[in-house]
Amino acid sequence: MSLTPDAIAMRLHDLGKALPDTAHPRALFRPWRRSGALLILSGQVNERDGTIIRPGTVGSDMSVEEARGHAETCLLNLLFHVRAACDGQLDRVACLLRLGGFVAAVPGFADAPLVINAASELLIGLYGQDCGAHARTAIAVTGLPGGAPVEIDAMLEILP
Repeated sequence: MSLTPDAIAMRLHDLGKALPDTAHPRALFRPWRRSGALLILSGQVNERDGTIIRPGTVGSDMSVEEARGHAETCLLNLLFHVRAACDGQLDRVACLLRLGGFVAAVPGFADAPLVINAASELLIGLYGQDCGAHARTAIAVTGLPGGAPVEIDAMLEILP
């Protein structure tokens, strides 16, 4: 995929999406770690300026559709850290390898993949099928940091 240096940022803008101005870890961890071309990103929740946008549990006080929007917010927070790790250039992503998605939900909730699809769809929309498609886990859990309804982490390969 040949992209101009600002192609991914332009696609984000065209989709009406924006990265946050800041995204600080909620606890004692690094938001990303790089080893050669491998970039591992810590889990990101649906927060802005250190505050969870809307805490909740999917299936009781939040719908799947609302949770999908929060999955996108998690992904935008993740991309904020990708940009930082890649010296401001989102187009240095060579390949999305893995996306992990966690959905705080009621017991027996079986639609975690539908929630996390929102993040996968945005990645494929930004990076295309060849680069953006990824291996993935999408599971329901009983709780996430700060009462967040969704958390997303990732591993990807970056260009030098």
